[in-house]
Amino acid sequence: LVLVARVLLTSALWLQICVLLLFYSRITSGITWADRLTKTAWVAVCLTYIAIVPATFLECRPISLYWQISPDPGHCVRAYVQLLIQGVANIVIDLLLLSIAYPLICLRKRSLSEYISLYTLFALGTFCIVITVVRIVLVFDEDSSQTTRSLWASVQIFVSCFVANAPTIYGSLRVVRRK
Repeated sequence: LVLVARVLLTSALWLQICVLLLFYSRITSGITWADRLTKTAWVAVCLTYIAIVPATFLECRPISLYWQISPDPGHCVRAYVQLLIQGVANIVIDLLLLSIAYPLICLRKRSLSEYISLYTLFALGTFCIVITVVRIVLVFDEDSSQTTRSLWASVQIFVSCFVANAPTIYGSLRVVRRK
């Protein structure tokens, strides 16, 4: 079940990234540099997902070591390689997403409330990076304790889900307020 959970975590995080990329694709169409960055991000999402999922299953060979209790199967079951690949890829993609979003904030005049909303979203995107770094550090400090991995994976999914869906929620709330 742990292997399935690791793949599902990666899938959930990468799907949240896809939600943001779909949003960016829509609002940046026609802006050449943003289109290029968005396409680059799509390629990065695909390539990193293709790297992470096999790493999840191939770190321990033979795969039966994942189920072995005695004798100690060694470090491979702690999945440090998978965690590092996933964490670094997540940070790089989040930075890429922020590099698409930041200039869009500055492109045109906005009201104070729009600036506050956009910078809050930007700060939350930065917070996603902080969560990833904290998660990696704590998992290494706790010797890959499954409790620590699960807790911080849950926090990371929660924050990512909120950030990815915030533009849609914000847009919906604006429509409701107008009525």
